[in-house]
Amino acid sequence: PNALEQAITTAFNQLQQQSGSNISVAVRSSATAEDLPDASFAGQQESYLHVQGKDQLLEAVKKCWASLWTARAITYRIKQGIAPEDVSLAAVVQQQINSDISGIAFSLNIQNNYYDEAVINSNFGLGESVVSGQVTPDHFVVNKITNKITEKVINEKQLMLVGKPDGGIEEQKIPDPKAP
Repeated sequence: PNALEQAITTAFNQLQQQSGSNISVAVRSSATAEDLPDASFAGQQESYLHVQGKDQLLEAVKKCWASLWTARAITYRIKQGIAPEDVSLAAVVQQQINSDISGIAFSLNIQNNYYDEAVINSNFGLGESVVSGQVTPDHFVVNKITNKITEKVINEKQLMLVGKPDGGIEEQKIPDPKAP
């Protein structure tokens, strides 16, 4: 709708003015059926990275919303017994950074449910390679009380994802796949 397009465009223009340059943004999904007490399927909907300009942004937001209704997402919800009318999705727009290293962190150890441990999985480049399962990331367990690393597994990582100059992302080989 025109009003929504205008709101998105206005907010994007404000973000660009605040940063003082032509920026890239990430358009990320956040859906009600992703993290439930008995089910978790993070990444079920689509995210778009290094989106540049108004046209790419509006297209990415549409695709992000539409990803709530992919065959994969619908099948997941059917298996979990989640009714179509019980789901909704937000398309979150964030300024994109070019990260050298990124990943995901869990505020508790999801393998044993210990609240005094945090888990960090990381790779070179953008965190999408970790989230999407394209690499077996480095794995760290940190004791939140002592701030000490209690477990460290450095995996061989063959690729990283980086932003392209004209928008979108591309794969690149990692010079030293065994580097932490």
